[in-house]
Amino acid sequence: MRSNLYGTVINRNWSVKEEVTTGFVKGELDGTLFGLPYSGNVGAQFVNTDQTSNGFTNDSGTCTGQTPDTCKGLTGGKSFTDVLPSVNLALELGNDQIMRLGVGKTLSRPKMGDMRASMDAPSVNNSLPVKVLRASGGNPELEPFRATAFDLSYEKYFGSKGYVSVAGFYKDLNTYILTLGREFDFKNYLTPNTVLPPNGSTVGILTQPINGTGGTIRGIEMAVNIPLSLLAKPLDGFGVSVNHSDTKSSIKLPTSAFPNASAQIPDIPLPGLSRKVTNLRFYYEKHGIQFAVAQRKRSDFLGEVTDYKDDKEITFIKGESVVDLQLGYEFQRGWFKGLSVLFQANNIGDAKFQQYTTDPSKITDTKVYGRTYMFGLNYKL
Repeated sequence: MRSNLYGTVINRNWSVKEEVTTGFVKGELDGTLFGLPYSGNVGAQFVNTDQTSNGFTNDSGTCTGQTPDTCKGLTGGKSFTDVLPSVNLALELGNDQIMRLGVGKTLSRPKMGDMRASMDAPSVNNSLPVKVLRASGGNPELEPFRATAFDLSYEKYFGSKGYVSVAGFYKDLNTYILTLGREFDFKNYLTPNTVLPPNGSTVGILTQPINGTGGTIRGIEMAVNIPLSLLAKPLDGFGVSVNHSDTKSSIKLPTSAFPNASAQIPDIPLPGLSRKVTNLRFYYEKHGIQFAVAQRKRSDFLGEVTDYKDDKEITFIKGESVVDLQLGYEFQRGWFKGLSVLFQANNIGDAKFQQYTTDPSKITDTKVYGRTYMFGLNYKL
């Protein structure tokens, strides 16, 4: 079988390898505070990460033969070590009430695609006012999100399923991940087919995920789950759950991405994070029947920051309201005992994905993904 070395195909032929070594120490906490019992733990985790990636440029002109190993390959990687101390405490207040406190350092790994070594072939976009070479790709040297986190919550339980909780959180970001364009010299990635800009410069813009430093995430989250049998016995099996979060975030854009900016670069919210998110779910669970209607509503959020220097452009995503439906039944007796069927309908309101730059009423891009239907069978022996 002949390998397909078309540019966009060879560019998808990448790999990421991670070797993660972890060790930890942990101690249990148990006692009383002001006459109230508490429990928890204290400890630290030691994480060593060694990551590498292999990939290709999106240009079959770099291939000297008919197989991927004859194409110009890209490699990269990085090693780093993290120490993550943490303390978690739960204080029992009586009457099914609990206060929880968590303090610690945390990390969240990048997506595999962000760590790929692949890069598009550089080219000039003649539709843009500034004629320079441009390309996009991954970053095999990308490090994870790191934060020092503080969480405090209050929980009140009713019966076996009902509860109310209020939580406040604050995260001091040490590192974050953001996709930006930066100045890059493509001279080692050009082929005889590469068309240079009018000035002949090989220096252009490479858009890739990078690490930034400094920023905060803070907010409050409220959740409630009410089995309706608490209100009336005939409603046994029915329930309503709601959670709502109000989150503020601020990150400092890397100055390396805006070398010619004359004014101070303003802080921006963390891309992908809505200020307000609400989830509402109405359900029935009894006699093997599972039925639920759920709605997820989120406010506008920052999508991405593109370009660099004074030509940066910020793209926002309009908030959306997505409604999902789930219906299932598990046979509890007879020949079909152990068999369960499930039907799901996602985005039944056909919510749109819309982008804008400065004015929410002036949409610059709209995508309609449609509804999704799924049917499944499961059998337990």
